[in-house]
Amino acid sequence: MNREVVDRLKEISNEDFIWIIYLGIIFLSFYSNSIERKFFLTGDTSLKSEYRKIIIFIFSILIIVYLYFVQDAYNSVKKLKTFDSERKKQLTYLALFASVLIAVSGAIFLYIALKDENIDIELAFNWLFVDIKTLPKHLICDILNLRVGMISMLDINFLKQNNVDIDTAIELFGDISIYNETCQDFLDGIDEKLSELKKYKEAADMPNYAIYAHSIKSDARYLGFTEIAKIALDHEMAGKGNDEKFVMREYDNLVLAANKMINIVKEYLGQSTPAAAQVQSVANEKEDVVLIADDSKLVTNFVVRSIQDTYKTIVAYDGQEVLEIINNYPNYNIIAMFLDLNMPKMGGFEVLEYFKEHNLLDKIPVSIITGEDSKEMINKAFTYNICDMLVKPFNAADVKRVTEKTVNFHKN
Repeated sequence: MNREVVDRLKEISNEDFIWIIYLGIIFLSFYSNSIERKFFLTGDTSLKSEYRKIIIFIFSILIIVYLYFVQDAYNSVKKLKTFDSERKKQLTYLALFASVLIAVSGAIFLYIALKDENIDIELAFNWLFVDIKTLPKHLICDILNLRVGMISMLDINFLKQNNVDIDTAIELFGDISIYNETCQDFLDGIDEKLSELKKYKEAADMPNYAIYAHSIKSDARYLGFTEIAKIALDHEMAGKGNDEKFVMREYDNLVLAANKMINIVKEYLGQSTPAAAQVQSVANEKEDVVLIADDSKLVTNFVVRSIQDTYKTIVAYDGQEVLEIINNYPNYNIIAMFLDLNMPKMGGFEVLEYFKEHNLLDKIPVSIITGEDSKEMINKAFTYNICDMLVKPFNAADVKRVTEKTVNFHKN
């Protein structure tokens, strides 16, 4: 009986063994994902350690598999004949290149898993293990064609399952890649916003509390978190109405909602999305620039991306930074400015008043960025010699249209 089992095993090819290994890896990947979710929900560090051990085990096995692919591809290259077609030769060399690339990538990921104890960075590794739909002999080309780039791991169905209005968000941004970059912008800035929100809540500074609640609301709206945006709006209005009792009573709910949004975005990105494109800076030579003033990095980066192919841009995150740029950087010829009305330290209306007093509105055309679309707010803004108003949420086409109108405001 044992002899028969041995003979049967000998009949199993290397590719069959690899297929069995991949099935095991897929199941381990699903198991590791469940551990990762539990870690985010409970914060249990033992789960983090268990997840990391599984990742290391998986990549150790994968390195062996990848080396088999390299050997197999190399043998295929050696078997090429001079009379073989150019297409066959190209595909064979491509398979060798892909196998080496995947093997090197696997080795790098394994090294990171061994050296880095931060669970977030390993979340990206699962993209290598799922949706194996072809036979192992074609796996490398399948990975090369379908798995290059992080977009393949970003599942919008996950967002829909978490009640994110992703369709409206994509329609707003016009491109899923811009949405993904904006998600990273949100993660880069949300900790500071929550910290400032807490500071102003504890100081009972309701006007500044409202500013940061407004910023969180804008982020939520842009990313499609409609319900969370409504919660933040309630806090914004409470801050503006100096309703300290509401803020103190409901503050924890806002923080919980914001953390929920953070966790969903992190899981969607896998914490492996490259940092968002840095805001484009200008050279030392005097040149035309568009100044974008908004306390939300999400908003400023979106505006920058919308017009960066046409205009140089600089960014300020509050009114004081606007005045610093105006007064201390003569190399900047500001041909247009987008100005948010709700900013910390110095708000948009204070900046407009400064511009009015110093006759700057005749030199620098200004358009307003605001989430306030009330008739009173609009009328107040247009008492100054502004060009136009960009009401949140806006899309790239809106930004381009208002930019052109603002740039040409004093030329007409």
